[in-house]
Amino acid sequence: MSLLAGCVEEELFKALADSCRRCVHDELTGRGGRTLFEICTRRSLLAHVAV
Repeated sequence: MSLLAGCVEEELFKALADSCRRCVHDELTGRGGRTLFEICTRRSLLAHVAV
C-alpha cells in the first residue's frame, strides 16, 4: 500500500467516525432527489430546534 493510499484511508475512517457525517452519508445514499444543501439544512434545523 502506498503512503498516499494510507492517508486517504485514514481520513476516510476519521470522517466516518463522526456521527453527523455518517448521518449525512446515509441520507445522501438514499436521498430521494434531495440535494446535499437540503439535507444539511434539515439536520442543522433539527439540531437547534427541539422536535
